[in-house]
Amino acid sequence: MLSSTEISALSRDLLSQGITVRLKASGKSMFPLLLQNDVLEVQPVDLDSIKRGDIVVFYRQNSLIAHRVHHINPHTGSTSPHSLTATTIGDSCIREDELITRLNFAGKVTGFVRRERYRTVETTFRKTCSHLILATYPYINHLNYFLYYLYRRTTAVVKRLRFQM
Repeated sequence: MLSSTEISALSRDLLSQGITVRLKASGKSMFPLLLQNDVLEVQPVDLDSIKRGDIVVFYRQNSLIAHRVHHINPHTGSTSPHSLTATTIGDSCIREDELITRLNFAGKVTGFVRRERYRTVETTFRKTCSHLILATYPYINHLNYFLYYLYRRTTAVVKRLRFQM
């Protein structure tokens, strides 16, 4: 089985060749949209094409992170090819991530698989939720922590009930 560092390096190579990859999500930073063990479809796109609210994948210390774009900083007037940067934040996170540049940008999440069903992130409902999350940040994030806690507790109770039957 490949380590997370090897998966990250392999994904970087495939995305740089223009090949779409699917990666298994871990963690809860994008709850409620993305859950642990969802399989994310990541397409290689140019950093110039992303918009506020898009979910992007970037590299941080040999790991891949999928978070929502919070700000785009064009740095107009700069002649550097790495001048465009973006700031991201997980839907359940309180702080923004470090700047994303062309050097650590991997691609854009276009969909995910949950319970063997493909779901796109480009639906009107999910876009509306994205704008709501960004508009109410950081207040919504505290609510997300509570919702995640309720989700985990409900899941545990349902599993116990199923086991007892």
